[in-house]
Amino acid sequence: NLVELDASKVVAMEGRRFKNAKELISVAVTRKAAEGQSSSAWRFTDPKVPFAADGEKIKSFVESFKTWRASRVMDPKDQKDLGFDKPQWQMVFELEGTGPVTIKAGKTDEASKTTYMQVSSEPVVFLLSPYYFENMDADNSRFFADNPLKTGIEETETLIVQADKKRYEVHPQQKS
Repeated sequence: NLVELDASKVVAMEGRRFKNAKELISVAVTRKAAEGQSSSAWRFTDPKVPFAADGEKIKSFVESFKTWRASRVMDPKDQKDLGFDKPQWQMVFELEGTGPVTIKAGKTDEASKTTYMQVSSEPVVFLLSPYYFENMDADNSRFFADNPLKTGIEETETLIVQADKKRYEVHPQQKS
């Protein structure tokens, strides 16, 4: 297994992607009570995220790490330049009472498409299949509550999506 995480002990999770010398926080959630609040429900740490976090989706995501198997386990001493000094991706889980566990994705082996993974709590390096790596590379939207806009198709006249420099409009009430 890649890493054994007890979902009940995870109090925060932050994912980062690194590309072309740029760093992007892809996911950041916590269940630590905010200053002045007593609630410890899961929430996004970025106040610009307009939707509520779904605690069950977060719990399920964390628990899924227990089932992810490496295609190969290696001694890091026998390996050279696996890309961990400049990772392509990183996820930090803050655990209640024990401190953080960091998972880093180094280089991807071009022949097998597997990715070298390093877990701070483990003395070995893992090779992870593309399937598992793609599933662990989550962003905030993965943890939105279902129907975050809280509206149904019946009430929607126009849905506008602005992506990059393109604007898309969907008119569900109009028949094609």
